[in-house]
Amino acid sequence: MIGLLSVFLFLFCACSLQGRLGDSTNGLDLPGLFKRHPQSSFNVVMRLLAILSVVIGCMTAHAGDERFGFATHFDQGWNPSTVMPLITPTGAAYIRDDTAWSGLEWKAQGVYQFYSSKLAWLQAAHNNGLKVVGCVQAGGPNATARYYSPSASWYPNPYDVQGFANACAWLAVQTNTDGTPLLAAMEILNEPNNGFQSYENSIGRGSYWLQDLTTFTNAAYAAIKKANPAMTVIGAGVQGDWIRQLINYGITLDGIVFHPYDLGTNIPETTYEWQYRDYQQFITAIRSWTKLPLWTTEQNISNGDEFAEAVWIARRLLLAFGLKVEHNFIYDFMDSSAQGVIYPTLKPKLVYYVLRDRLIPSLAGLSSIGSVVTVTAHDANWDATDFKNFIFNAGGLNPVVAAVWFGNHNTTTGRPNPSVATLSFPGTGSHTSGQTTVLDLITGSSTTVLEPGVPNPSNAPQWASTTGPIANITVSDTPILIIVQ
Repeated sequence: MIGLLSVFLFLFCACSLQGRLGDSTNGLDLPGLFKRHPQSSFNVVMRLLAILSVVIGCMTAHAGDERFGFATHFDQGWNPSTVMPLITPTGAAYIRDDTAWSGLEWKAQGVYQFYSSKLAWLQAAHNNGLKVVGCVQAGGPNATARYYSPSASWYPNPYDVQGFANACAWLAVQTNTDGTPLLAAMEILNEPNNGFQSYENSIGRGSYWLQDLTTFTNAAYAAIKKANPAMTVIGAGVQGDWIRQLINYGITLDGIVFHPYDLGTNIPETTYEWQYRDYQQFITAIRSWTKLPLWTTEQNISNGDEFAEAVWIARRLLLAFGLKVEHNFIYDFMDSSAQGVIYPTLKPKLVYYVLRDRLIPSLAGLSSIGSVVTVTAHDANWDATDFKNFIFNAGGLNPVVAAVWFGNHNTTTGRPNPSVATLSFPGTGSHTSGQTTVLDLITGSSTTVLEPGVPNPSNAPQWASTTGPIANITVSDTPILIIVQ
């Protein structure tokens, strides 16, 4: 609504200016205006551009960052009226929740209908400006569980290929009251290396479960695309090299799903992906197998306090954004354990503020140009092996943001000593005097980088020259952003 009102305001002002300076019968004649009223015409154009910038700002203010979302449990009873409005301010573009087969086909075989509670939270997400990834589950977490599938009297096989595909096709065309799709994407099964593989083992097809998963997924994909060619279909959801095998078997998808939890060590640079224990190496491997977008629909710390979780999520998201992983979901939004960014009481945890107030807004509209920070000097505590860094900007324009930290350290114990260094990176050729800051993502403290030649008795961060490098930068296992305006 704000966007539509802004567009109306832009058009109204344009018409008003036309009436004052243009030909009221032939429209706004900009070339003619510049000939007849050069200074006035310049002012007109600048005013229109200013209004247009407001229009664009209003239209995108609540769009969210496409790289970022949360796994949620509204389908398990979360209250959408109290929880959903707390998600949007974080800058998340997506939520990912259950849209299980059993919740679609429950009245009768071949008859599809939402439970009223499911439809309520789906529409609440839309009303709060959030896009939904629906995880279409079947079966259960082991060989015998089937609570995500309809009645066994209808489908003795909880992973009935055609039955599941038909339900997916129906779901793909469901819309909000304004005609927009209820779902932005459909995820085929959750971690099929658990329930699906267990079921395949129980029926004697354990050696062929990846081939059968490929057949199952491709049937759902074809049915969804026939019903709604615009629907994004994502899946795989398995670990390590199994993803490569599915790709080789010919799995058909619009995006690859994986859940790179850590090794239980609270180190976000690690991952439990069988053959791959280093997150960056795993991302590099997947990129060598496929050009499809990557969807990390679950990830978070294993255990620890609020501080440990905040550091873990900040480091993991900076690493993922730096490596250009397209979509990254935190598991989960609300939880009483070490995970979650708010408590069930709705009280925010530390990481909520890290995301809402610092990390996401600081990187909004910026993309990674890689790990291109150069260390020109450092003290004896410097950890060269684990120094992580990425530069983010928008087409070479300011702001330029450098994210730096020491990785591969446990966020709860054995933390390294901070180190002071002088750093240089691209994009510092011109900066606004007094407008470069160092932002601690965890505490929120912000320090202005002093200009060259300014007295600096406390050894605060300072430009060595107007084009860099920047001296006295303290690097530790808690990430900081150096923001150059």
